[in-house]
Amino acid sequence: MGYPRAKIIATIGPSSNQKKLIHDLVKTGVNVFRLNFSHGSQQEHLEVIKMIQIVRQELNEPIAIMMDTKGYEIRVDPLPNKQISIEKNKTYRLGKNGDFNIHPYDVIGKIEQGMEILFDDGYLVAQCKGHYEDGALLEFKNERILKENKNCHIPNARLTIPDITQQDRSDILFAIKAGIDLIAVSFVVSKQNILAIKQLLLDEGCEDVGVIAKIETTKAIDNIESILQEADGIMVARGDLGIELNMEVLPSIQKFLISRALYWGKYTIVATQMLESMIENPRPTRAEVSDVANAIFDGSSAVMLSGETAVGKYPLEVVDRMRKIIIDAEEHIDLTDMYHKNGFRNGFDISHAVAHGASILSLTAHTSGILAFSTTGRSAAAISALRPQNRIYALTGSFRTFHRLAIQWGVSPVFASFSNLDDGVSQASKIGVEKGWLRLGDLIVVTYGVPFNRPGTTNTIQLLHIGEVFFRGIGIGKNPVEAPVIHNLPLKVISPHLAKNKIVVIIDFQPEYVPILKYAAGVLFVGYAENNQEEEQFLLEIAQLGIPCVYRAHGDISSVQEGLFVTLDPVNGTILAKKHGLPNLS
Repeated sequence: MGYPRAKIIATIGPSSNQKKLIHDLVKTGVNVFRLNFSHGSQQEHLEVIKMIQIVRQELNEPIAIMMDTKGYEIRVDPLPNKQISIEKNKTYRLGKNGDFNIHPYDVIGKIEQGMEILFDDGYLVAQCKGHYEDGALLEFKNERILKENKNCHIPNARLTIPDITQQDRSDILFAIKAGIDLIAVSFVVSKQNILAIKQLLLDEGCEDVGVIAKIETTKAIDNIESILQEADGIMVARGDLGIELNMEVLPSIQKFLISRALYWGKYTIVATQMLESMIENPRPTRAEVSDVANAIFDGSSAVMLSGETAVGKYPLEVVDRMRKIIIDAEEHIDLTDMYHKNGFRNGFDISHAVAHGASILSLTAHTSGILAFSTTGRSAAAISALRPQNRIYALTGSFRTFHRLAIQWGVSPVFASFSNLDDGVSQASKIGVEKGWLRLGDLIVVTYGVPFNRPGTTNTIQLLHIGEVFFRGIGIGKNPVEAPVIHNLPLKVISPHLAKNKIVVIIDFQPEYVPILKYAAGVLFVGYAENNQEEEQFLLEIAQLGIPCVYRAHGDISSVQEGLFVTLDPVNGTILAKKHGLPNLS
């Protein structure tokens, strides 16, 4: 089974706020932890943040911590018995001295006759039939127990909403001091909400914190283009969005929002009730599995679990299930087609042009990955938005960038301190080989800026091999071998025992070589056979002998001296130095 390119976000709550469980969630596949500031105290959130920071340090894994702001909310006031029984077709007084009230109270003045008012996530529906001296008269269309502190939505009311509430300001200042990496901004209606948060971060010297716009209102959809230009990403918050809109349009709205985000090169999160039934059950419904898969087919960068991991009975199982769904869905996506759909837009800057060039070069040169030097994360994000086929390795010397990039589709962040290009490439290559992401001899694309390691200067693309590659050709076989080299030049005849457990280098093929080659650990055929018949005979003999081989190899034969230990890798079709050294740019 492969690895998921789309990322998994898990909400922390009573079911998951223990260090051991956070550790296990990371090992199971979580990339981002969400802290919902609509619940819990700042002190409680601080304790969770510290646990996550300890776990990610122990595991040396990029894990982003995302705060989800409370935002501007309308909620039911405290009730005498903590709840009120609502009857269908009965009229209730909403306001002071009424049957129940909401806060902020001044919202009631915005309710007009005929408007629809929704309570408790839309499960309770009322219509304004008029007003009395202290408020509005509501007739309910269904019966339900309405509890205090439940939310209230008035979709068509013209509300005056501040760019940032005092509570959100306090929570954000606390959270950035505690070390969060991402902020999901609730109830965004325009770009001004995003700009206000970014100005606050700038004032506090924390402009490297990512800002995500939660799209959960019709006004946000209307203003999506300008919001996307300012936000680092968006969340398709289907809970509140499904209250504001008719539910049947949600799937098409989700596709629309994801496509616009891809156009602007921003990441997307699809959230709400993705595997909701697993709060209580060990297996999801078939419809939920399809829902997660379709979010991946739509091109979402990440999918989010809320109650499933916050209060659910099976937090580890739900993450494991989501990871498996993502992997299977991604196996059925044509990334080349997705690249052609997302890869071109007006208003290119140099960094986006480099991202396009790197993606195209990676595809046409059949490379094993793209290594992006990225101080701020913007270069890696630009490549990610194009959905290239190969893995993206984002090399950074910033811990904040290292963790923040955990949310980006297809990006494997790598942290290292480096002083120059060769040093950085060497460290990234070493880490990639150790983690099993890369093999010695792999060809990769590298993007960086000149002047080197200066933010915002990405302007250069190069190809390199991992390790010191002597020859590259066509490989036969499955497993690499390490052995000393022995040459079999035309005028030199070697005895079979001298070829035993050696990599034999030949520049032509004769039938009398077979008794020698059958003892060899591997064969390197330099250059081309004189005719197709000679090559066909050679390939037939190699297949019968069952030894690894690289043929049609090109390189400097003088660089492979007799007795030199090398690695013959038939998978990549390379002959390279046995020991891992600095990659050679080519």
